[in-house]
Amino acid sequence: MKTVCLYNIGVGNTELLAKKMAFWQSQGLKIKMACPEYAVPAFKELICDIEYIRIPFCHPVSNKFTLIFELLKRSLIACFFFPEIAKADTLYSISSVLDELLLPFFIKIFDERIAWVALFENEVALKRPGNIFVRILARVFYRISLLLLKKADRIFAVTEDLKSVLIKTGINERKIVVTSNAVDKTEIEKAISKRESQFDGLFAGRLEEAKGVFDLIKICRKVVEKYPNFSLGIAGTGHQKQEKKLRELVKTLGLEKNIRFLGYVSGTQKFRLLANSRIFLFPSLDESFGVALLEAICSGRKAIAYDLPAYKNIYLNNELETVPIGDIKSFSEKVIGILDEKNFENAAGLKLLMSNKYRYDRIAGIESDNF
Repeated sequence: MKTVCLYNIGVGNTELLAKKMAFWQSQGLKIKMACPEYAVPAFKELICDIEYIRIPFCHPVSNKFTLIFELLKRSLIACFFFPEIAKADTLYSISSVLDELLLPFFIKIFDERIAWVALFENEVALKRPGNIFVRILARVFYRISLLLLKKADRIFAVTEDLKSVLIKTGINERKIVVTSNAVDKTEIEKAISKRESQFDGLFAGRLEEAKGVFDLIKICRKVVEKYPNFSLGIAGTGHQKQEKKLRELVKTLGLEKNIRFLGYVSGTQKFRLLANSRIFLFPSLDESFGVALLEAICSGRKAIAYDLPAYKNIYLNNELETVPIGDIKSFSEKVIGILDEKNFENAAGLKLLMSNKYRYDRIAGIESDNF
């Protein structure tokens, strides 16, 4: 029986990984995973018969600067588990950030027989909001990651645009397989079947400047000028200082009655929010894909976002409404227009849900075919 070892010291999308692993098990593969010890209970709730290589002394953090060094520390600790991790036919890096590539890269150097595959989901741009030092450090690590990826046997790029990024860096095109991201069709359909209005608007994502959360509050203020009872749910967490600054802005603008911070949500709770909010507001300033946005659109709700290049090859049939980047006035006018029309259904989005393009099993199957 072929063994696949997932290298997951950053703890990615737990639900997505569990579904992929369950599919691979159904294909006769033996699955094991190297991950922080604290993450094991969450995976055990979702999937059985997985062998865990537990990385100790790991701690969840939200500060981006601290996170960089926490992940590098995990990489060093994981080196002590080198023999266990290397005992596999295929080694799967769950993302292409540096910490998920370092040890697999060296394992591949020492044992060419192991097939090393990696998922490539994001391009890291230098020109984006946030701390300049963190951005420079992230960009440097990203460039190192691209060099390490040249050693991989297969790279799963989630979009054609990201495939082009890899090719431009000198990676052999034959190594790259375009897969796309996935949505949980079953959970979304359950949520849609139990429609009950919760919020007029919803945002889901990390609470950081690059996600446009400060623009989001300003957009809400303009909408409230016409619709005083407009309600906005904000799902997600971020660095404590960023959250404090965001809450202070809400208070300064007198929007405490309109905006509710929901914290981190996942699973059934997340999909119920997406299906039962009237409009999804996603003013992110930098995206390579935007999974939360795709999930909202597939939930059959109107969605508005800034006009980012990444969306142009994803939403081809008016599933998404866009406005120029940073144009708060136009964004708020779009929201008001939808509220005026009282038509919140996104029929084109539901068609995406019914297509096979974003199914877990299709994407997991493409990957396993290339292990």
